[in-house]
Amino acid sequence: MLEYKNASEEFAPQITKLVQETIALVYPKYYPKEVVDFFAGLHCEDAVRKDIRNGNIRMLLVEGCLAGTGSREGDHITRVYVSPSFQGKGYGTYIIKKLEEEIFSDYGRIYLDASLPACHLYETLGYKTSHHDKWEVENGVILVYEVMEKIRPEDIGQERPKKVLEEQSDSGKTEIFAADVRDEALINRLTQVWRKSVKATHLFLSDEEVEQIAVYVPAAFMGIGGSKLEMLFILPEQRGKGLGSRMLRYGIRRYGIDEVCVNEQNPQAIGFYEHEGFRVYKRTETDEQGNPYPLLYMKLAQQTGNREI
Repeated sequence: MLEYKNASEEFAPQITKLVQETIALVYPKYYPKEVVDFFAGLHCEDAVRKDIRNGNIRMLLVEGCLAGTGSREGDHITRVYVSPSFQGKGYGTYIIKKLEEEIFSDYGRIYLDASLPACHLYETLGYKTSHHDKWEVENGVILVYEVMEKIRPEDIGQERPKKVLEEQSDSGKTEIFAADVRDEALINRLTQVWRKSVKATHLFLSDEEVEQIAVYVPAAFMGIGGSKLEMLFILPEQRGKGLGSRMLRYGIRRYGIDEVCVNEQNPQAIGFYEHEGFRVYKRTETDEQGNPYPLLYMKLAQQTGNREI
């Protein structure tokens, strides 16, 4: 008999043991020791307990025995492991399908960071690789992994913006949408957001300069090019509510953002990105159009505490 349910904290030692045994048995076939140790530390008992307390972990019991576990955080699948003694029986697929049911009820896409042992399974279940990312572990060894996504079947071919994140805070509910197609109405609305935000924060620019830039700057609330954050603008009346942090952290987690460029004359932006873990690595005397506005190029300092692969 199969029983799939939310994990309670009393199961933390068993779930941790299952995950650690699976890593120790399977991962050395694919990775050097430093990467294996990284995964083991990533899924330690403290991390498992934290996820259980946050309501993120599910477990699969077969005839009363713990056979596998799966975890999610929002629209992200973060941990799927099946005990070595129960592998090859479809239980991993079963757990993934159950997680998909949960996530697709709230979101239009599912995201995950796939390890080498798991990427083939995810491909057979319809996941596509959006890009590859890397992480430096002990002794300078580089872990490369696939960032994969799956679109909700009924949304395939549709061009409407998809809700990718929903959070509730003291300031109210925040919903983040990803727009794959920018029609005229969307561009006009986002241009309004951009113009109001720039006039409130880029005080060194004249109104004429703002209007000149508006012609060339892509119209987007948050624009990403590769791993670089190209823009992040918030309506002035919505500032101070944590919306910028939520957008940025979502972009870091989902799209691998690790670089941003800001005007040196915009101390609010510099302070914001420093608070979020970015550090200056380069300065130029002019902006990218040759205007006399110095730019600061900032990189995200590596932090492994919130990464789950």
